[in-house]
Amino acid sequence: MVFMVQSVASSFKEVAHIVPVRGATGNILHKLLMEVICGLEKIGYKVICVVTENNRVNRNAMEQFSSALTSDSPAFVYPHPCDPKRPLFFVIDPVHILKCVRNNWIKQRNHQRCFYFPEFEQQTASERRMLSASFGTIVEVYNLEVGQLLGNAYTLSRKALFPSDIEKQNVKLALQVLNDIVPPAVREIGGKNDLCHVEGTATFIEIMVKWWKIVNVKTPSKGARLRDKFPEPAFSLSDKKVDFLYNLLDWMEEWKERTKDCDSGTLTKETHAALHQTTQGLIEIARYCLDELKLTYVQLCKIQTDCLEDRFGKYRQLAGAQYHVSIRQVYECENKLRLLSTLPTVANTESVSDKDEQWQDLDSEANCSRPGCKVVVTEETLSKMKDIIPVLVYVAGYAAYAALKKLKCDKCREALTLNKEISVTNITTSSDRWIEEGLCTQQCRL
Repeated sequence: MVFMVQSVASSFKEVAHIVPVRGATGNILHKLLMEVICGLEKIGYKVICVVTENNRVNRNAMEQFSSALTSDSPAFVYPHPCDPKRPLFFVIDPVHILKCVRNNWIKQRNHQRCFYFPEFEQQTASERRMLSASFGTIVEVYNLEVGQLLGNAYTLSRKALFPSDIEKQNVKLALQVLNDIVPPAVREIGGKNDLCHVEGTATFIEIMVKWWKIVNVKTPSKGARLRDKFPEPAFSLSDKKVDFLYNLLDWMEEWKERTKDCDSGTLTKETHAALHQTTQGLIEIARYCLDELKLTYVQLCKIQTDCLEDRFGKYRQLAGAQYHVSIRQVYECENKLRLLSTLPTVANTESVSDKDEQWQDLDSEANCSRPGCKVVVTEETLSKMKDIIPVLVYVAGYAAYAALKKLKCDKCREALTLNKEISVTNITTSSDRWIEEGLCTQQCRL
């Protein structure tokens, strides 16, 4: 089990704790969470949110942060273990939710694999109309265009429409269905070929795509580049994106109420609750970051487990490009990645000027805002390592010596050396040892 931290205000991300577990329960996970959160707070971090997948064990662990829940719905905020006055938010990974929505849609057992949902925008004062979103319609659109040189729904593929169990965990395949390209293609091809549930299918995809754009903003300028308001960060609680999230909560509550007696045509209870909880939690996180932390804007993509998935991808590649990795391989790969993070890659150059762009990038990376922490080395710490200190000094010295032989860059050499006088006592040189051995030999011969 790997715990990872990611900053909401910078690009900092790092593994906080690795622990081997087997058959973890909610109590065990809750204890580990308490230790990790309190440990991070002690060294200067400020933990505001926990992000997990929609697993029952994860939810049980988080529910133990509050002894009395006032509602049957999953809670998205708990008292902070280090300071009860501070909130500790809990959301389900939006990437996981998106894959679950697509998987729920595929597994519908009714005709044409349909979702039955109310319309998102209420046109009149009367009750909202019920629409049908058919996954079978998307498959028919794909079959009509397969093999053609040009197509409207060019993002669709057979793997995206008929994924295997492992492929269902690939978010890229889910995004081949839930994107901006498919709705107009469904309307165009479906209208020409009299397909069923065309409008409802396109409308449902558009709703999920807008939600995904809001929760997956990775750069502040993405919305301006795409000329779209939804992929922009949240600058205030009164903008169009937050209004959409509030409307989505109302829409989901009505969807749940009107399909509570249906055995198909809707999301599973777990997926529906996770989507509702995460949407509500992200709104409150944005409010907390803007009002309490005084951030200029909030990128909701920071509230995901993408960094953790990326870390496990590196583990698998460093372990020989295999999917299943052992505990030993995880620790070995983590040691390699920690070492690489301290040695930025620089191009080989004969001379480096102060205006070199690469060094400016490195300087900006080194001076970026990171959580401050104090590392204190005490005599007690050194006393525990006294047996291996000679070995550590020898290995570190040889590593620096080997690196200095190949480095031509003065700045790199300065980073590995220290211009300081060292008082050396009780050192026997090789010549002294040779003289002593010679004297001993002569004495033995005599």
